[in-house]
Amino acid sequence: MKLFKSCDVNKDGKLSWEEVKAGFRKLQSRFPLYRTHRAFQMADENHNGFINVDDELDKLVTYALECYPRNIKLRLI
Repeated sequence: MKLFKSCDVNKDGKLSWEEVKAGFRKLQSRFPLYRTHRAFQMADENHNGFINVDDELDKLVTYALECYPRNIKLRLI
Protein backbone atom coordinates (compact mmCIF):
# COMPACT_ATOMS: atom_id res chain seq x y z
CA MET A 1 0.00 0.00 0.00
CA LYS A 2 2.80 2.39 0.80
CA LEU A 3 4.15 2.05 -2.73
CA PHE A 4 0.93 3.26 -4.32
CA LYS A 5 0.28 5.87 -1.63
CA SER A 6 3.73 7.30 -2.32
CA CYS A 7 2.72 7.69 -5.97
CA ASP A 8 0.06 10.22 -4.97
CA VAL A 9 2.50 13.02 -5.74
CA ASN A 10 0.02 15.88 -5.37
CA LYS A 11 -1.37 14.42 -2.11
CA ASP A 12 -5.00 14.82 -3.16
CA GLY A 13 -6.06 11.43 -1.81
CA LYS A 14 -6.67 9.90 -5.20
CA LEU A 15 -4.45 8.22 -7.76
CA SER A 16 -4.53 9.36 -11.36
CA TRP A 17 -3.72 7.18 -14.35
CA GLU A 18 -0.13 8.49 -14.41
CA GLU A 19 0.33 7.94 -10.67
CA VAL A 20 -0.85 4.33 -10.88
CA LYS A 21 1.36 3.75 -13.91
CA ALA A 22 4.30 5.11 -11.92
CA GLY A 23 3.50 2.55 -9.22
CA PHE A 24 3.64 -0.31 -11.69
CA ARG A 25 6.91 1.06 -13.04
CA LYS A 26 8.30 0.99 -9.50
CA LEU A 27 7.29 -2.68 -9.43
CA GLN A 28 9.31 -3.06 -12.64
CA SER A 29 6.29 -4.16 -14.62
CA ARG A 30 7.06 -5.17 -18.17
CA PHE A 31 3.65 -3.84 -19.20
CA PRO A 32 2.84 -0.79 -17.05
CA LEU A 33 0.22 0.58 -19.48
CA TYR A 34 -1.67 -2.69 -19.56
CA ARG A 35 -1.40 -3.14 -15.79
CA THR A 36 -2.70 0.39 -15.25
CA HIS A 37 -5.64 -0.18 -17.58
CA ARG A 38 -6.58 -3.41 -15.79
CA ALA A 39 -6.08 -1.79 -12.38
CA PHE A 40 -8.60 0.91 -13.24
CA GLN A 41 -11.06 -1.71 -14.46
CA MET A 42 -10.72 -3.55 -11.16
CA ALA A 43 -10.41 -0.70 -8.65
CA ASP A 44 -12.11 2.43 -9.99
CA GLU A 45 -15.59 1.50 -8.81
CA ASN A 46 -17.22 4.88 -9.40
CA HIS A 47 -15.55 5.27 -12.84
CA ASN A 48 -14.38 8.81 -12.16
CA GLY A 49 -10.90 8.20 -13.61
CA PHE A 50 -9.18 8.11 -10.22
CA ILE A 51 -8.51 5.48 -7.57
CA ASN A 52 -9.52 6.91 -4.22
CA VAL A 53 -6.86 6.13 -1.61
CA ASP A 54 -9.42 5.73 1.18
CA ASP A 55 -12.03 3.62 -0.62
CA GLU A 56 -10.49 1.88 -3.61
CA LEU A 57 -6.81 1.36 -2.79
CA ASP A 58 -7.40 -2.12 -1.36
CA LYS A 59 -8.73 -3.30 -4.72
CA LEU A 60 -5.68 -1.86 -6.49
CA VAL A 61 -3.33 -3.64 -4.09
CA THR A 62 -5.29 -6.90 -4.48
CA TYR A 63 -4.91 -6.65 -8.25
CA ALA A 64 -1.18 -5.92 -7.94
CA LEU A 65 -0.78 -8.97 -5.68
CA GLU A 66 -2.55 -11.11 -8.27
CA CYS A 67 -0.11 -9.86 -10.91
CA TYR A 68 2.96 -10.45 -8.75
CA PRO A 69 2.05 -13.31 -6.36
CA ARG A 70 5.66 -14.28 -5.72
CA ASN A 71 6.77 -10.79 -4.86
CA ILE A 72 7.00 -10.92 -1.07
CA LYS A 73 8.15 -7.31 -0.88
CA LEU A 74 4.84 -6.21 -2.39
CA ARG A 75 2.96 -7.89 0.45
CA LEU A 76 4.85 -5.68 2.88
CA ILE A 77 4.09 -2.49 0.96
